[in-house]
Amino acid sequence: MYDLSKDPWEIHNLAGRAEFQGTLRETRAILENWVIESDDRGRFPESDAMYDSDMKVYVDGQLNRGRTEYVQELQNNIKLMKQWKAEGK
Repeated sequence: MYDLSKDPWEIHNLAGRAEFQGTLRETRAILENWVIESDDRGRFPESDAMYDSDMKVYVDGQLNRGRTEYVQELQNNIKLMKQWKAEGK
């Protein structure tokens, strides 16, 4: 949670400060209600096969655009995400 007028680069997270706990609770409740009302599927874990399929479509699209440097960065991020999942993060 950031004060974008004073911290546009989102360096200082205010979520841990006591004076913002009420706002944090309200914001979390609004988000949770939206997730339920919109039937956001993001609250359910995605299978590895689905994740791999989605990422393949995205990576292939970037390759087709000639964005090879970006694809390498993207593949590194995918590897990191899989590592975090394996670590339970």
